[in-house]
Amino acid sequence: MSESQLTVDHIIVGVEDRDEAADDFRALGFTVFEGGVHPDGHTHNNLVALRDTVYIELVAPTDREYLKVKHEDHGRHWLFIYNNGMGFVGYALATDNIDATIKRIENHGYGIKGPHQGGRVTPDGRESIGQGISTTVTRYPAITMDITPRDWRLPVTEERITHENGVTGVAGVVAMARDLDEGVRRYSAMLGVEPRPGSPVPGAVTADFHTRDWIITVASPTDEMSAIAHELNRRGEVPFLVKLRTTKPQFVGPLDMNRTHQARFEIVM
Repeated sequence: MSESQLTVDHIIVGVEDRDEAADDFRALGFTVFEGGVHPDGHTHNNLVALRDTVYIELVAPTDREYLKVKHEDHGRHWLFIYNNGMGFVGYALATDNIDATIKRIENHGYGIKGPHQGGRVTPDGRESIGQGISTTVTRYPAITMDITPRDWRLPVTEERITHENGVTGVAGVVAMARDLDEGVRRYSAMLGVEPRPGSPVPGAVTADFHTRDWIITVASPTDEMSAIAHELNRRGEVPFLVKLRTTKPQFVGPLDMNRTHQARFEIVM
């Protein structure tokens, strides 16, 4: 992976209970396994690992009592992500040269938050550690780089990346932006690639960015009554839709949002 071509790293779904979410995703044909506990002890996760190296993180509070109050985004834990309900709460891109990525983004006129260190204690007791940054405009997408080996964070086996529904990876992410022109400038700075004409999204104007095997569609609502406008107001600039690629045509179509905990997934060929 070159510094100038970031890749999709993982998609984050906020759920109330990680084991209930695991059962729901298994019912949709996914293989799910335990991820671990974040260092602050307030959140933990289960993971869906895909063959294209992306993974879906099902992140939940370690105690449901945490959901009874609102939480501030003060940097000590991630409980603020549950303030507006369940569903997509963010996603991350990966770089193998975080310093060069920071330099490129700053050269485009954007400020940087970080690098900050994060990680997770895995079920076997190892501490997975990485660095992360975001722009000062918005938290997501975050950009991450592993310090410890990536297979500590995502220990994959052939069994874990094989799914009954035939899903092999992410085909595309529709990422919400309040202003399309600003979103295009920001994604150009982060990804190091130029935008292309956008894929259609109902109620929105769009632009596409092609990065390795994935298409990131930046979408800004034009209809305040549209589903994407509702989600942007509820959740902010996080994914609106994630398209998953399958080898089995019988599974093509949108997934039940009750099973995905209000995250909008669609399986495509």
